[in-house]
Amino acid sequence: MTGRIGIFVLCGFLAAGFSWAGPEEGGWKKVKEAEGIQVFTRSLKGTVGDEFMAAGKVNAPLEVVKEVWLDFSSYPLWFGSCKEYRLIKVLSPEGHHYLVYYVAASPSWAVGVSDRDAVLDVRAEASPGKEGRVIILLKALKEPLVPLKPDQVRITDMSGRI
Repeated sequence: MTGRIGIFVLCGFLAAGFSWAGPEEGGWKKVKEAEGIQVFTRSLKGTVGDEFMAAGKVNAPLEVVKEVWLDFSSYPLWFGSCKEYRLIKVLSPEGHHYLVYYVAASPSWAVGVSDRDAVLDVRAEASPGKEGRVIILLKALKEPLVPLKPDQVRITDMSGRI
């Protein structure tokens, strides 16, 4: 089945937390548009960094997108600044709908910022009433399921929606 899959990324290796709102509401400012992807930012109270949202569409069969999403070893090739991405636990009987991942990133574009890592609770669900769309919810966990590394800052307050 071919479908258009909406991708909405909210991630903050510099920011802590967010509240979801579309680009047309909530104070989002478009800062870039290239190759069909729009990037928005807005200030996040109580932090020194901005939160961001990227929006775009993927015109590919859902199974192909799923294969890419589940190919953890490929993440450093396409997930910006990613150094490591691996599966920690599968928490659903279906196998791929509720997972815990570990991600480590080196934000080389941010001078003076230490490497970051996070343990992420990731849940995938079909978008109600929208065939061929999946929503993926991300949330950083505070539990130390992976030992802390002295050269990295552990992100424990982050959430997102893809």
